[in-house]
Amino acid sequence: MENAIPFIDGIDTASAVAKLGGNTGAYFEMLGSFKREIAKKTELIREKAQLPDLSEFVILVHGVKGSARMLGMNDLGEEMYELECAGKGEQRDFIGNNLDRILSDYSSYEEKLASYDNRVTPSGSEGVGSQAVELLKKLRMALEDFESEEAERIVSEIGAFSFSGEAKELFEDLYDAIDNIDYFASIECVDKLLEVLNS
Repeated sequence: MENAIPFIDGIDTASAVAKLGGNTGAYFEMLGSFKREIAKKTELIREKAQLPDLSEFVILVHGVKGSARMLGMNDLGEEMYELECAGKGEQRDFIGNNLDRILSDYSSYEEKLASYDNRVTPSGSEGVGSQAVELLKKLRMALEDFESEEAERIVSEIGAFSFSGEAKELFEDLYDAIDNIDYFASIECVDKLLEVLNS
């Protein structure tokens, strides 16, 4: 059944889909995006954990925490929250003693989510129309008001559309910017994406 809520070990999928208003398409898209970022972000988190300034480390684990919680990965979200708190408190002993275990848990989702990494983007921008444009306008307002949770919710809905070419690249940049809580870069991506879709 195409719109059935999936069972995935260790993930509260029903709660996550409910947060998205029952939009399973958006949820599947987000699972695929989350899976594709694991290897890159694992490497970056390890790298930033070694720096004298842990601010970039905190930003990275905060982003993963938010995505994990939104997708129903509650245990992983809690682990990333622990790393975030440790980073803010300069608790390097905690980070050193727990980083490998937590990143191993994070990496385990690559296999769990492998079947959702199958996005096929058709030629043109089929399915992208007035609804996507309206969502992007709402997203811009949420970003201007620094409403991070609302912004994450809206961008997940936008992810249900299929983009191609420049629009696809801009959406991926937008997703990364929101994941990294970079409001100004996010607004810039929204404006560029609106320009492309309205051209």
